[in-house]
Amino acid sequence: MQPTLNPVESSQADRILINRWSAKLLHRYERGQVVLLRSPHDPDLLILKRLIGLEGDWVVVPNHTDIETVPQGHCWVEGDNPACSMDSRTAYGSVPLGLIQGRASCIIWPPERVSWVDSHAPTNRLLMTNQQALQRTDSSQWFRRR
Repeated sequence: MQPTLNPVESSQADRILINRWSAKLLHRYERGQVVLLRSPHDPDLLILKRLIGLEGDWVVVPNHTDIETVPQGHCWVEGDNPACSMDSRTAYGSVPLGLIQGRASCIIWPPERVSWVDSHAPTNRLLMTNQQALQRTDSSQWFRRR
């Protein structure tokens, strides 16, 4: 998750606070959040990735010129450093939402890095959200009916 977490210029590894309640009890996920999840390939391994797409979203897969639709009950996750990240682009594809264990809230150590974890969704990765697709479908049906 470099450069968001553990930047090269930092002498110590970041320690982060994970909010497990929002994932386990409320099932509230938003695009751009950094989430803690079990690796789809190794259930003993916990990984941090940025949530790019939710179920029904259309995601552009870089270097493949493909468009993936995230299936029901799944999400699309990516690391912030595409050159060396195992994520939905390279290894996992769509990941079941049930693997999400929590979301990264803030960096609590080292003291000079204490801050909220930035939740931004890259604009060039998500082609269309499920909501936009539904609106487009509804408007095209409206024109056909008239």
